[in-house]
Amino acid sequence: MSKILVSAIGSSGDLFPMVGLATELQRRGMEVRLIANPHYRKVVEKFGLQFLAAGSAEKLTSCFRDPRICHPRKGLHIGFQTLTLPAMGDVFRHVERHRDEADVLIGGEYDFGLQVASEKFDLPLVSVALTPDKFRSTIKNAKLPWPMLAHWHRGPRWWKKWQFWMMDRLFADPLLSKPVNSFRSSVGLKPVRSLAYRWVKLSRLILAMFPDWYAAAQQDWPVQTLQTGFPFLPQGSQQLDPSVTEFVERGDPPVVFTPGSYNLHSRGLTEVCLEACKKLNCRLVVVGGESGFDQMEDQIMQVPFAPFESLFKRAAAVVHHAGIGTTSLGMRAGVPQLLIPGPFSSGDTARRATRLGTSLSLSRRHLRATAIANTLSELLSNPEFSERSQALARSLADTVDPFRLAADKIEELVCVNKKLTKMK
Repeated sequence: MSKILVSAIGSSGDLFPMVGLATELQRRGMEVRLIANPHYRKVVEKFGLQFLAAGSAEKLTSCFRDPRICHPRKGLHIGFQTLTLPAMGDVFRHVERHRDEADVLIGGEYDFGLQVASEKFDLPLVSVALTPDKFRSTIKNAKLPWPMLAHWHRGPRWWKKWQFWMMDRLFADPLLSKPVNSFRSSVGLKPVRSLAYRWVKLSRLILAMFPDWYAAAQQDWPVQTLQTGFPFLPQGSQQLDPSVTEFVERGDPPVVFTPGSYNLHSRGLTEVCLEACKKLNCRLVVVGGESGFDQMEDQIMQVPFAPFESLFKRAAAVVHHAGIGTTSLGMRAGVPQLLIPGPFSSGDTARRATRLGTSLSLSRRHLRATAIANTLSELLSNPEFSERSQALARSLADTVDPFRLAADKIEELVCVNKKLTKMK
């Protein structure tokens, strides 16, 4: 029996694609263990997967409650310093404990504990990239998350190559070199540079979990890259709570607002959206964020969690933070979207989604109830947004299961690795 270690360090948006992949691998008879923050233990075990804890649930909650997490520059620092880097040792030790029986390691591009373990124990690494901005291209690259580099996806190839050098020297290496290289030294490995893109060199297979029509692979992307499509969990895997279903069916389709799983301090943003919906006389379902809002019986409902797959299909429009998972689920549901991008990859996601003609975007600098109300009104009143959204949903319904494509390649990698091991 093949044995796989999957690591999912980050928010629930990072977790669920790994859960879907791990579930498919387990369905094929492989023994899969999933490493994640203890906060997600129940979610992982609900899918019948073996769970291994890495990091602190308290630190995860504290990180998501920190207002700086949504800052375009500081958010990256907070995420690395409180989530990614502190989990590095736990992830490494899990691999060390299971290294004699592990056939393949699977994780995200910034899972440094997994990458160090892959290098130390000579285990095949599969990296999962959920967004196009993780790839560096001098031909056509994504919009970068750092403010001063936000428009540097334009320009000649030498300019783009220089920007990546600047990004490493000014942002990535100062943030990552000391903690990662200190850890590498503690396990007997030499220090390295350009840590933010080292995952490409270490990966035997890279899974780009988005379709080519969303972001086409460039000629200078790594040759071991496989584009699978968006990592949707199986239809019907999660059901709406009966109270949410009852509210939704009580009147006109509501607007759904979610600030994102990493944004637990979103009271101000939620209040602005509430005021905007009142201006339009729209019903509203708020998913996640800070609680404590007045729940008007027929107009407003707030819940800590709801499966987007089921809820979005019943919505008039969705307002959210432009995370790739939420955006793709909105596309799958065929619902118009108002995107309010924050940190990380959300700026690039918003740019790509609006070009499809199914969404509109608002900068956080212009977050006024009137601006949101006017943009929402355009989304709801112009039938072209709904028509394009429904057409996109129909095309997504005909796509091949991305987890099946990924699992096929991972099985091939496992077979090749076992043959090489026998030859040694």
